[in-house]
Amino acid sequence: MFAKIFPTIKHKITVIPNYVDSTEVLKKSLHNIDFSTDGIMILSVGRLSAEKGFNLAIEACRLLVDALPDIPFSWYVLGTGADEKKLSSLISFHGLEKKFYLLGENENPYPYMRMADIFVQPSYYEADSIVIHEAIILKKLIVATRTHSTARLINHLIDGIIVDISAKSIADGILLLLTDSEIKNTILTNIQNKQIDYSYYKQTLRKLFDL
Repeated sequence: MFAKIFPTIKHKITVIPNYVDSTEVLKKSLHNIDFSTDGIMILSVGRLSAEKGFNLAIEACRLLVDALPDIPFSWYVLGTGADEKKLSSLISFHGLEKKFYLLGENENPYPYMRMADIFVQPSYYEADSIVIHEAIILKKLIVATRTHSTARLINHLIDGIIVDISAKSIADGILLLLTDSEIKNTILTNIQNKQIDYSYYKQTLRKLFDL
């Protein structure tokens, strides 16, 4: 996008995607935490602000409760932000106090991610989602809205699920994992074998700065 606006300096532009230290993520995910939950654990991580789409997540949770009244599950969100009170009010409005939980900020979200059955990113937009990188490293079932980076990181119905940016689509994506064992098992198998090669990121940085 920058090169389109300034084409004369295109040759000076280098794009380096976000780098995630997979070894560190895996190491931190093994830390013991005092946390337990009954039934299926759905997790989202992110800043509590409008672009992250947690309003959609809450509405999707309401749809899941209505669609699957006999399947126990809980949805947790790690993060803080300006929309916390607004989201808390939306949780109360939908009567989800015992289903949807705002856990606040945590310096190490990875043990929660390791424990989660399904990781959901409900964002309205994302440039290059670090949390999806982390969820892939931790081999999670992922449901993510269709944003700039999603299609680059996830192959729909192969190693994750990409959905439209709406509460119904998010709920439908989660329902697919909960009700279709064939799709779920296919994704689980493929995500176990999925690797992101971060050596390019390091090499590009070293070359750029002559390290």
